[in-house]
Amino acid sequence: MTILNKFYASVISIIRGLFGFLMLITLIAAIRYPEINFSHLSNKQFLLTVVLTIISVMILLLVIKRNDSKIRTIGIVLLSVSFILQFLAIKNSFFPVGYDVSSVFSLLSGKNIKFNEFYFSLNPNNIPVVILYKGILELLNLHVSWVNLEYITTVLVDLGIIANLVSIKLLKENSFNVALYFYTFFALVFSFILVPYTDSLAYAIVSLYTCFFLLSKKIRKNRYKMLTLTLFLLFVIFGYFIKPSSIVPFIAILIVQLLMILKNRKQRILSKKLFVYIVPVLLGIGFFLGCSSLVSNQKMLKIQPDRDKPVTSFILIGMQGIGAYSPAEDQVMQSLPTKKARNDYCIKQIKKQLKEYGPVGYIKFLLTIKQAYNTRDGMFGWTVDGVDAIPRKAKNIFQNYNYPIGNLFSVHQILAQFLWILIIALSLFSLNSKDIKVVLLQLAVVGGMLFLLLFEGGRTRYMIQFLPPIQLLAIYSYRDFIYRTKKYIFG
Repeated sequence: MTILNKFYASVISIIRGLFGFLMLITLIAAIRYPEINFSHLSNKQFLLTVVLTIISVMILLLVIKRNDSKIRTIGIVLLSVSFILQFLAIKNSFFPVGYDVSSVFSLLSGKNIKFNEFYFSLNPNNIPVVILYKGILELLNLHVSWVNLEYITTVLVDLGIIANLVSIKLLKENSFNVALYFYTFFALVFSFILVPYTDSLAYAIVSLYTCFFLLSKKIRKNRYKMLTLTLFLLFVIFGYFIKPSSIVPFIAILIVQLLMILKNRKQRILSKKLFVYIVPVLLGIGFFLGCSSLVSNQKMLKIQPDRDKPVTSFILIGMQGIGAYSPAEDQVMQSLPTKKARNDYCIKQIKKQLKEYGPVGYIKFLLTIKQAYNTRDGMFGWTVDGVDAIPRKAKNIFQNYNYPIGNLFSVHQILAQFLWILIIALSLFSLNSKDIKVVLLQLAVVGGMLFLLLFEGGRTRYMIQFLPPIQLLAIYSYRDFIYRTKKYIFG
Protein backbone atom coordinates (compact mmCIF):
# COMPACT_ATOMS: atom_id res chain seq x y z
CA MET A 1 0.00 0.00 0.00
CA THR A 2 1.42 3.38 -1.05
CA ILE A 3 1.60 6.42 1.22
CA LEU A 4 -1.31 8.09 -0.63
CA ASN A 5 -3.47 4.97 -0.28
CA LYS A 6 -2.66 4.84 3.43
CA PHE A 7 -3.58 8.52 3.70
CA TYR A 8 -6.88 7.83 1.89
CA ALA A 9 -7.71 4.90 4.18
CA SER A 10 -6.82 6.92 7.29
CA VAL A 11 -9.03 9.86 6.30
CA ILE A 12 -11.97 7.54 5.56
CA SER A 13 -11.50 5.89 8.97
CA ILE A 14 -11.45 9.30 10.70
CA ILE A 15 -14.65 10.35 8.91
CA ARG A 16 -16.44 7.15 9.90
CA GLY A 17 -15.12 7.35 13.46
CA LEU A 18 -16.29 10.95 13.92
CA PHE A 19 -19.67 10.14 12.37
CA GLY A 20 -20.22 7.19 14.69
CA PHE A 21 -19.11 9.15 17.76
CA LEU A 22 -21.24 12.24 17.10
CA MET A 23 -24.30 10.25 16.06
CA LEU A 24 -24.06 8.09 19.18
CA ILE A 25 -24.11 11.24 21.35
CA THR A 26 -27.08 12.44 19.30
CA LEU A 27 -28.94 9.15 19.78
CA ILE A 28 -28.45 9.25 23.55
CA ALA A 29 -29.58 12.90 23.68
CA ALA A 30 -32.68 12.17 21.56
CA ILE A 31 -33.67 9.19 23.72
CA ARG A 32 -33.22 11.25 26.91
CA TYR A 33 -35.05 14.34 25.54
CA PRO A 34 -36.92 15.63 28.62
CA GLU A 35 -39.93 17.01 26.72
CA ILE A 36 -41.03 13.47 25.88
CA ASN A 37 -42.85 12.24 28.95
CA PHE A 38 -45.62 9.67 28.64
CA SER A 39 -46.83 10.34 32.18
CA HIS A 40 -47.98 13.80 31.06
CA LEU A 41 -50.34 12.31 28.47
CA SER A 42 -54.03 11.89 29.15
CA ASN A 43 -55.44 8.37 28.79
CA LYS A 44 -56.84 9.18 25.34
CA GLN A 45 -53.54 10.74 24.20
CA PHE A 46 -51.59 7.74 25.45
CA LEU A 47 -53.90 5.28 23.70
CA LEU A 48 -53.80 7.27 20.45
CA THR A 49 -49.99 7.43 20.57
CA VAL A 50 -49.73 3.67 21.10
CA VAL A 51 -52.24 2.89 18.32
CA LEU A 52 -50.58 5.21 15.79
CA THR A 53 -47.13 3.83 16.65
CA ILE A 54 -48.31 0.23 16.21
CA ILE A 55 -50.01 1.07 12.90
CA SER A 56 -46.84 2.83 11.65
CA VAL A 57 -44.64 -0.12 12.62
CA MET A 58 -47.06 -2.62 11.00
CA ILE A 59 -47.11 -0.59 7.77
CA LEU A 60 -43.30 -0.46 7.66
CA LEU A 61 -43.01 -4.20 8.35
CA LEU A 62 -45.51 -4.92 5.57
CA VAL A 63 -43.61 -2.67 3.14
CA ILE A 64 -40.30 -4.34 4.04
CA LYS A 65 -41.79 -7.83 3.64
CA ARG A 66 -43.61 -7.33 0.32
CA ASN A 67 -41.70 -4.49 -1.39
CA ASP A 68 -43.56 -4.93 -4.72
CA SER A 69 -45.19 -2.65 -7.31
CA LYS A 70 -48.51 -2.60 -5.42
CA ILE A 71 -46.77 -1.41 -2.26
CA ARG A 72 -45.00 1.24 -4.36
CA THR A 73 -48.28 2.51 -5.82
CA ILE A 74 -49.87 2.74 -2.38
CA GLY A 75 -46.75 4.55 -1.11
CA ILE A 76 -46.97 7.14 -3.90
CA VAL A 77 -50.67 7.69 -3.12
CA LEU A 78 -49.98 8.08 0.63
CA LEU A 79 -47.12 10.50 0.00
CA SER A 80 -49.38 12.56 -2.27
CA VAL A 81 -52.05 12.59 0.45
CA SER A 82 -49.46 13.77 3.00
CA PHE A 83 -48.54 16.65 0.66
CA ILE A 84 -52.22 17.63 0.41
CA LEU A 85 -52.56 17.48 4.21
CA GLN A 86 -49.59 19.85 4.50
CA PHE A 87 -51.44 22.50 2.49
CA LEU A 88 -54.62 21.95 4.48
CA ALA A 89 -52.58 22.34 7.68
CA ILE A 90 -51.21 25.68 6.43
CA LYS A 91 -54.64 26.93 5.43
CA ASN A 92 -56.08 26.04 8.83
CA SER A 93 -53.19 26.76 11.23
CA PHE A 94 -50.99 29.56 9.84
CA PHE A 95 -49.98 32.40 12.17
CA PRO A 96 -47.64 35.44 12.08
CA VAL A 97 -44.11 34.30 12.95
CA GLY A 98 -41.83 36.66 14.91
CA TYR A 99 -38.12 37.49 15.09
CA ASP A 100 -36.16 37.22 11.82
CA VAL A 101 -39.11 35.82 9.89
CA SER A 102 -41.20 38.82 10.90
CA SER A 103 -38.60 41.16 9.40
CA VAL A 104 -38.60 39.17 6.15
CA PHE A 105 -42.39 39.42 6.00
CA SER A 106 -42.54 43.12 6.85
CA LEU A 107 -39.95 44.00 4.18
CA LEU A 108 -41.92 42.02 1.60
CA SER A 109 -45.00 43.97 2.72
CA GLY A 110 -43.15 47.29 2.43
CA LYS A 111 -43.69 48.09 6.12
CA ASN A 112 -41.39 49.23 8.96
CA ILE A 113 -38.76 50.41 6.47
CA LYS A 114 -36.70 52.29 9.08
CA PHE A 115 -36.53 49.33 11.43
CA ASN A 116 -35.83 46.97 8.55
CA GLU A 117 -32.96 49.16 7.36
CA PHE A 118 -31.49 48.77 10.85
CA TYR A 119 -32.22 45.01 11.02
CA PHE A 120 -30.98 44.09 7.53
CA SER A 121 -27.88 46.23 7.97
CA LEU A 122 -27.02 43.98 10.92
CA ASN A 123 -28.22 40.84 9.12
CA PRO A 124 -27.69 41.38 5.37
CA ASN A 125 -27.53 37.60 4.90
CA ASN A 126 -31.36 37.56 5.01
CA ILE A 127 -31.81 39.88 2.02
CA PRO A 128 -31.53 37.02 -0.54
CA VAL A 129 -34.44 35.23 1.17
CA VAL A 130 -36.61 38.32 0.71
CA ILE A 131 -35.55 38.59 -2.95
CA LEU A 132 -36.40 34.91 -3.51
CA TYR A 133 -39.89 35.14 -1.98
CA LYS A 134 -40.53 38.47 -3.72
CA GLY A 135 -39.54 37.01 -7.10
CA ILE A 136 -41.77 33.92 -6.69
CA LEU A 137 -44.74 35.99 -5.50
CA GLU A 138 -44.41 38.33 -8.48
CA LEU A 139 -43.92 35.44 -10.90
CA LEU A 140 -47.10 33.72 -9.69
CA ASN A 141 -48.97 37.03 -9.27
CA LEU A 142 -49.61 36.36 -5.57
CA HIS A 143 -50.01 38.94 -2.82
CA VAL A 144 -47.83 38.98 0.29
CA SER A 145 -49.44 36.87 3.02
CA TRP A 146 -48.32 34.30 5.56
CA VAL A 147 -50.35 31.63 3.81
CA ASN A 148 -48.73 32.26 0.42
CA LEU A 149 -45.22 32.30 1.87
CA GLU A 150 -45.90 29.03 3.67
CA TYR A 151 -47.34 27.50 0.49
CA ILE A 152 -44.15 28.44 -1.37
CA THR A 153 -41.99 27.02 1.42
CA THR A 154 -43.98 23.77 1.44
CA VAL A 155 -43.72 23.32 -2.34
CA LEU A 156 -39.93 23.71 -2.07
CA VAL A 157 -39.71 21.29 0.89
CA ASP A 158 -41.77 18.74 -1.06
CA LEU A 159 -39.48 19.19 -4.07
CA GLY A 160 -36.64 18.39 -1.67
CA ILE A 161 -38.45 15.22 -0.58
CA ILE A 162 -38.92 14.17 -4.21
CA ALA A 163 -35.22 14.88 -4.87
CA ASN A 164 -34.32 12.66 -1.90
CA LEU A 165 -36.49 9.87 -3.32
CA VAL A 166 -34.54 10.12 -6.58
CA SER A 167 -31.30 10.05 -4.57
CA ILE A 168 -32.40 6.85 -2.81
CA LYS A 169 -33.23 5.25 -6.16
CA LEU A 170 -29.69 6.11 -7.28
CA LEU A 171 -28.05 4.96 -4.05
CA LYS A 172 -30.04 1.79 -3.36
CA GLU A 173 -32.99 1.12 -5.63
CA ASN A 174 -34.46 -1.70 -3.53
CA SER A 175 -34.97 0.81 -0.67
CA PHE A 176 -37.19 3.11 -2.75
CA ASN A 177 -40.51 1.69 -1.54
CA VAL A 178 -39.55 2.07 2.10
CA ALA A 179 -38.40 5.64 1.32
CA LEU A 180 -41.89 6.50 0.04
CA TYR A 181 -43.45 5.55 3.38
CA PHE A 182 -40.61 7.10 5.38
CA TYR A 183 -41.08 10.49 3.68
CA THR A 184 -44.86 10.20 4.10
CA PHE A 185 -44.33 9.98 7.88
CA PHE A 186 -41.79 12.79 7.75
CA ALA A 187 -44.14 15.10 5.83
CA LEU A 188 -46.87 14.46 8.39
CA VAL A 189 -44.74 15.37 11.44
CA PHE A 190 -42.58 18.18 9.98
CA SER A 191 -44.17 21.43 11.21
CA PHE A 192 -41.57 23.87 9.89
CA ILE A 193 -43.55 24.33 6.69
CA LEU A 194 -45.42 26.87 8.88
CA VAL A 195 -42.24 28.96 9.15
CA PRO A 196 -41.26 30.53 5.81
CA TYR A 197 -37.55 30.92 6.46
CA THR A 198 -34.08 29.71 5.51
CA ASP A 199 -34.11 26.42 7.44
CA SER A 200 -36.80 24.75 5.34
CA LEU A 201 -35.48 26.37 2.16
CA ALA A 202 -32.00 24.99 2.90
CA TYR A 203 -33.50 21.50 3.35
CA ALA A 204 -34.85 21.71 -0.19
CA ILE A 205 -31.65 23.15 -1.65
CA VAL A 206 -29.33 20.57 -0.05
CA SER A 207 -31.67 17.77 -1.17
CA LEU A 208 -31.70 19.07 -4.75
CA TYR A 209 -27.96 19.60 -5.17
CA THR A 210 -27.20 16.23 -3.53
CA CYS A 211 -29.59 14.61 -5.99
CA PHE A 212 -27.99 16.32 -9.01
CA PHE A 213 -24.52 15.31 -7.83
CA LEU A 214 -25.56 11.66 -7.50
CA LEU A 215 -27.19 11.86 -10.94
CA SER A 216 -23.97 13.23 -12.42
CA LYS A 217 -22.09 10.21 -11.05
CA LYS A 218 -24.59 7.83 -12.66
CA ILE A 219 -24.80 9.47 -16.10
CA ARG A 220 -22.29 8.48 -18.75
CA LYS A 221 -23.15 10.79 -21.67
CA ASN A 222 -21.10 13.98 -21.46
CA ARG A 223 -23.89 16.40 -22.41
CA TYR A 224 -26.21 15.11 -19.66
CA LYS A 225 -23.40 14.90 -17.15
CA MET A 226 -22.55 18.53 -17.92
CA LEU A 227 -26.21 19.52 -17.43
CA THR A 228 -26.53 17.76 -14.06
CA LEU A 229 -23.20 19.19 -12.85
CA THR A 230 -24.35 22.66 -13.88
CA LEU A 231 -27.62 22.27 -11.95
CA PHE A 232 -25.63 20.88 -9.02
CA LEU A 233 -23.38 23.96 -8.87
CA LEU A 234 -26.25 26.40 -9.42
CA PHE A 235 -28.14 25.00 -6.43
CA VAL A 236 -24.95 25.04 -4.32
CA ILE A 237 -24.48 28.74 -5.12
CA PHE A 238 -28.18 29.38 -4.56
CA GLY A 239 -27.82 27.71 -1.14
CA TYR A 240 -24.81 29.88 -0.31
CA PHE A 241 -26.92 33.02 -0.73
CA ILE A 242 -30.03 31.68 1.04
CA LYS A 243 -28.20 30.04 3.97
CA PRO A 244 -24.38 30.01 3.75
CA SER A 245 -23.99 27.00 6.07
CA SER A 246 -26.01 24.88 3.62
CA ILE A 247 -22.86 24.48 1.50
CA VAL A 248 -21.25 22.29 4.18
CA PRO A 249 -22.42 19.09 2.38
CA PHE A 250 -20.93 20.56 -0.83
CA ILE A 251 -17.59 20.92 0.94
CA ALA A 252 -17.93 17.27 1.98
CA ILE A 253 -18.48 16.34 -1.67
CA LEU A 254 -15.35 18.27 -2.69
CA ILE A 255 -13.22 16.61 -0.01
CA VAL A 256 -14.34 13.10 -0.97
CA GLN A 257 -13.85 13.82 -4.67
CA LEU A 258 -10.30 15.04 -3.96
CA LEU A 259 -9.66 11.86 -1.97
CA MET A 260 -10.88 9.80 -4.93
CA ILE A 261 -8.55 11.70 -7.28
CA LEU A 262 -5.64 10.95 -4.95
CA LYS A 263 -6.59 7.30 -4.83
CA ASN A 264 -7.02 7.00 -8.60
CA ARG A 265 -4.36 9.53 -9.59
CA LYS A 266 -3.03 7.36 -12.43
CA GLN A 267 -6.26 7.71 -14.42
CA ARG A 268 -5.91 10.00 -17.43
CA ILE A 269 -8.09 13.07 -17.67
CA LEU A 270 -9.30 13.41 -21.27
CA SER A 271 -9.83 16.88 -22.74
CA LYS A 272 -13.50 16.09 -23.48
CA LYS A 273 -14.04 14.99 -19.89
CA LEU A 274 -12.31 18.15 -18.64
CA PHE A 275 -14.71 20.21 -20.76
CA VAL A 276 -17.63 18.58 -18.93
CA TYR A 277 -16.36 20.12 -15.68
CA ILE A 278 -15.11 23.47 -16.98
CA VAL A 279 -18.45 24.57 -18.49
CA PRO A 280 -20.46 24.08 -15.24
CA VAL A 281 -17.76 25.93 -13.27
CA LEU A 282 -17.84 28.89 -15.69
CA LEU A 283 -21.64 28.99 -15.62
CA GLY A 284 -21.51 28.76 -11.83
CA ILE A 285 -19.15 31.73 -11.63
CA GLY A 286 -21.52 33.72 -13.85
CA PHE A 287 -24.50 32.76 -11.68
CA PHE A 288 -22.60 33.72 -8.52
CA LEU A 289 -21.71 37.15 -9.94
CA GLY A 290 -25.31 37.67 -11.07
CA CYS A 291 -26.69 36.80 -7.64
CA SER A 292 -24.13 39.05 -5.94
CA SER A 293 -25.11 41.93 -8.22
CA LEU A 294 -28.82 41.32 -7.59
CA VAL A 295 -28.32 41.43 -3.81
CA SER A 296 -25.97 44.44 -3.90
CA ASN A 297 -28.25 46.48 -6.17
CA GLN A 298 -31.60 45.69 -4.52
CA LYS A 299 -33.86 48.74 -4.16
CA MET A 300 -36.11 47.59 -1.32
CA LEU A 301 -34.15 49.41 1.37
CA LYS A 302 -30.86 51.15 2.01
CA ILE A 303 -28.26 49.05 3.80
CA GLN A 304 -25.99 50.92 6.20
CA PRO A 305 -22.36 50.05 5.46
CA ASP A 306 -20.12 48.49 8.11
CA ARG A 307 -23.05 47.43 10.30
CA ASP A 308 -23.14 43.67 9.69
CA LYS A 309 -22.02 41.22 12.36
CA PRO A 310 -18.54 39.67 12.09
CA VAL A 311 -18.18 35.89 11.84
CA THR A 312 -16.55 35.93 15.28
CA SER A 313 -19.85 37.05 16.83
CA PHE A 314 -21.43 33.69 15.90
CA ILE A 315 -18.45 31.83 17.35
CA LEU A 316 -18.79 33.80 20.60
CA ILE A 317 -22.54 33.12 20.83
CA GLY A 318 -21.83 29.43 20.28
CA MET A 319 -19.54 29.35 23.33
CA GLN A 320 -21.98 30.76 25.87
CA GLY A 321 -24.85 29.16 27.81
CA ILE A 322 -26.09 26.30 25.63
CA GLY A 323 -24.54 27.84 22.51
CA ALA A 324 -27.80 29.45 21.34
CA TYR A 325 -28.75 32.98 20.29
CA SER A 326 -27.88 35.54 22.98
CA PRO A 327 -29.98 38.74 23.21
CA ALA A 328 -27.28 40.31 25.41
CA GLU A 329 -24.54 39.75 22.81
CA ASP A 330 -26.88 40.94 20.09
CA GLN A 331 -27.35 44.21 21.98
CA VAL A 332 -23.57 44.63 22.18
CA MET A 333 -23.30 44.08 18.42
CA GLN A 334 -25.90 46.78 17.87
CA SER A 335 -24.15 49.27 20.18
CA LEU A 336 -20.61 49.06 18.80
CA PRO A 337 -20.11 51.56 15.93
CA THR A 338 -17.85 49.67 13.48
CA LYS A 339 -17.34 46.12 12.29
CA LYS A 340 -13.73 46.26 13.49
CA ALA A 341 -14.87 47.26 16.98
CA ARG A 342 -17.39 44.40 17.00
CA ASN A 343 -14.79 41.94 15.76
CA ASP A 344 -12.20 43.09 18.33
CA TYR A 345 -14.78 42.76 21.10
CA CYS A 346 -15.71 39.23 20.01
CA ILE A 347 -12.10 38.06 19.78
CA LYS A 348 -11.43 39.42 23.27
CA GLN A 349 -14.51 37.66 24.67
CA ILE A 350 -13.68 34.40 22.86
CA LYS A 351 -10.19 34.37 24.43
CA LYS A 352 -11.72 35.10 27.82
CA GLN A 353 -14.31 32.33 27.40
CA LEU A 354 -11.69 29.80 26.30
CA LYS A 355 -9.52 30.68 29.29
CA GLU A 356 -12.48 30.12 31.64
CA TYR A 357 -13.31 26.76 30.05
CA GLY A 358 -9.80 25.43 29.60
CA PRO A 359 -9.18 22.87 26.81
CA VAL A 360 -10.90 19.97 28.59
CA GLY A 361 -13.79 22.14 29.80
CA TYR A 362 -14.48 23.49 26.31
CA ILE A 363 -14.51 20.02 24.74
CA LYS A 364 -16.79 18.81 27.55
CA PHE A 365 -19.13 21.74 26.92
CA LEU A 366 -19.27 20.97 23.18
CA LEU A 367 -19.91 17.25 23.55
CA THR A 368 -22.08 17.03 26.67
CA ILE A 369 -24.14 20.22 26.38
CA LYS A 370 -24.07 21.81 22.96
CA GLN A 371 -24.19 18.65 20.82
CA ALA A 372 -27.22 17.50 22.80
CA TYR A 373 -29.09 20.81 22.40
CA ASN A 374 -28.07 20.96 18.72
CA THR A 375 -29.55 17.58 17.84
CA ARG A 376 -31.94 16.10 20.42
CA ASP A 377 -35.37 17.51 19.46
CA GLY A 378 -37.34 15.48 16.90
CA MET A 379 -39.51 18.53 16.14
CA PHE A 380 -36.34 20.57 15.45
CA GLY A 381 -37.06 23.37 17.88
CA TRP A 382 -40.66 23.89 16.73
CA THR A 383 -42.35 26.54 18.94
CA VAL A 384 -38.98 27.69 20.38
CA ASP A 385 -38.39 30.85 18.32
CA GLY A 386 -40.75 33.54 17.10
CA VAL A 387 -44.01 31.77 17.89
CA ASP A 388 -45.45 34.15 20.48
CA ALA A 389 -48.35 34.86 18.13
CA ILE A 390 -49.62 31.27 18.12
CA PRO A 391 -53.30 31.48 19.18
CA ARG A 392 -54.02 30.41 22.74
CA LYS A 393 -56.99 28.33 21.66
CA ALA A 394 -57.08 25.58 19.01
CA LYS A 395 -60.13 25.70 16.72
CA ASN A 396 -59.62 22.71 14.42
CA ILE A 397 -57.77 19.39 14.17
CA PHE A 398 -54.74 20.94 12.42
CA GLN A 399 -54.32 23.54 15.19
CA ASN A 400 -54.75 20.84 17.81
CA TYR A 401 -51.98 18.91 16.07
CA ASN A 402 -49.51 21.78 15.49
CA TYR A 403 -50.10 24.24 18.35
CA PRO A 404 -48.53 23.57 21.79
CA ILE A 405 -51.91 24.18 23.43
CA GLY A 406 -53.61 21.60 21.19
CA ASN A 407 -54.80 18.32 22.65
CA LEU A 408 -53.01 16.39 19.86
CA PHE A 409 -49.72 18.24 20.14
CA SER A 410 -48.16 15.86 22.67
CA VAL A 411 -48.99 12.93 20.37
CA HIS A 412 -47.44 14.83 17.44
CA GLN A 413 -44.33 15.55 19.50
CA ILE A 414 -43.85 11.91 20.55
CA LEU A 415 -44.37 10.56 17.01
CA ALA A 416 -41.84 13.08 15.67
CA GLN A 417 -39.36 12.06 18.38
CA PHE A 418 -39.83 8.36 17.59
CA LEU A 419 -39.11 9.05 13.91
CA TRP A 420 -36.02 11.10 14.78
CA ILE A 421 -34.65 8.38 17.09
CA LEU A 422 -35.27 5.80 14.35
CA ILE A 423 -33.45 7.95 11.77
CA ILE A 424 -30.42 8.39 14.03
CA ALA A 425 -30.30 4.70 15.00
CA LEU A 426 -30.61 3.48 11.39
CA SER A 427 -28.00 5.93 10.12
CA LEU A 428 -25.46 4.42 12.54
CA PHE A 429 -25.73 1.15 10.60
CA SER A 430 -24.32 2.95 7.56
CA LEU A 431 -20.93 2.44 9.25
CA ASN A 432 -21.08 -1.12 7.91
CA SER A 433 -21.07 0.12 4.29
CA LYS A 434 -17.88 0.67 2.30
CA ASP A 435 -19.64 2.64 -0.48
CA ILE A 436 -17.76 5.92 -1.04
CA LYS A 437 -21.10 7.73 -1.56
CA VAL A 438 -22.11 6.67 1.94
CA VAL A 439 -18.82 8.04 3.30
CA LEU A 440 -19.60 11.29 1.48
CA LEU A 441 -22.99 11.54 3.21
CA GLN A 442 -21.39 10.71 6.56
CA LEU A 443 -18.86 13.52 6.07
CA ALA A 444 -21.71 15.90 5.19
CA VAL A 445 -23.35 15.07 8.54
CA VAL A 446 -20.05 15.35 10.44
CA GLY A 447 -19.33 18.69 8.77
CA GLY A 448 -22.77 20.02 9.67
CA MET A 449 -22.48 18.94 13.29
CA LEU A 450 -18.95 20.37 13.65
CA PHE A 451 -20.15 23.64 12.13
CA LEU A 452 -22.96 23.90 14.69
CA LEU A 453 -20.55 23.03 17.50
CA LEU A 454 -18.16 25.85 16.52
CA PHE A 455 -20.76 28.49 15.65
CA GLU A 456 -24.19 29.51 16.91
CA GLY A 457 -26.34 26.45 17.64
CA GLY A 458 -28.08 25.42 20.83
CA ARG A 459 -31.32 24.41 19.13
CA THR A 460 -32.16 21.58 16.77
CA ARG A 461 -33.75 23.91 14.19
CA TYR A 462 -30.31 24.42 12.66
CA MET A 463 -30.11 20.67 11.91
CA ILE A 464 -32.92 20.93 9.34
CA GLN A 465 -30.44 21.94 6.62
CA PHE A 466 -28.41 18.78 7.30
CA LEU A 467 -31.39 16.42 7.43
CA PRO A 468 -31.13 15.23 3.79
CA PRO A 469 -27.84 13.29 4.21
CA ILE A 470 -28.96 11.85 7.58
CA GLN A 471 -32.27 10.69 6.12
CA LEU A 472 -30.56 9.16 3.08
CA LEU A 473 -28.15 7.27 5.34
CA ALA A 474 -31.03 5.97 7.49
CA ILE A 475 -33.03 4.66 4.51
CA TYR A 476 -29.88 3.25 2.90
CA SER A 477 -29.06 1.28 6.05
CA TYR A 478 -32.43 -0.13 7.12
CA ARG A 479 -31.81 -3.49 5.43
CA ASP A 480 -28.52 -3.93 7.25
CA PHE A 481 -30.32 -3.08 10.52
CA ILE A 482 -32.92 -5.81 9.87
CA TYR A 483 -30.28 -8.35 8.85
CA ARG A 484 -28.13 -7.76 11.93
CA THR A 485 -31.15 -7.69 14.26
CA LYS A 486 -32.35 -11.05 12.91
CA LYS A 487 -28.86 -12.48 13.18
CA TYR A 488 -28.55 -11.26 16.78
CA ILE A 489 -31.95 -12.65 17.82
CA PHE A 490 -32.06 -15.90 15.86
CA GLY A 491 -28.35 -16.51 15.43
